Amino acid sequence: MWWRLWITAALLCLASTAVAQLYKYVDENGNVIYSDVPPSEAAEPVDLPPINVIEGVRVAPPASEPPTEQLPLTYSIRITEPQNEQTFQNTREFPVSVSIDPPLQAGHQVAISLDGVVRVRGNELSAVVTDVDRGEHRVTAAVVDASGKPITTSPAIVVFVHRRTVN
Repeated sequence: MWWRLWITAALLCLASTAVAQLYKYVDENGNVIYSDVPPSEAAEPVDLPPINVIEGVRVAPPASEPPTEQLPLTYSIRITEPQNEQTFQNTREFPVSVSIDPPLQAGHQVAISLDGVVRVRGNELSAVVTDVDRGEHRVTAAVVDASGKPITTSPAIVVFVHRRTVN
């Protein structure tokens, strides 16, 4: 309860200084002094004109532009090496090169798949697919986003891996 009394007293003190009288006098050096406390009987009260108040103008916030919808980037991708139905003799690996237009954008990569399983993923347009068993294989290349989701995929090519059998 006492704290309310103290707050009320403090507010009354502040309010009284806000409406305090202003005095003007000239000191012994001829300087004009303004004060809220008269130093002598020679101080004259000063009547100030009312304070200028200008109402603020409400300004509407700038209209935000609707986000521009970017069209999804369309890539053209094709396997340039090996050729379709190319045969590799006595090896467990073969090179794969791709051609992409336009160039890869940030966050996009090339994924090379052998029989539907991604074997190589990166930013290079050439790679070597390793540990390939003999037989017929389908090779595809895709441009993928950072999560590995395909953006576009090349047509599949077929390659054959032959190895000699020693009896």
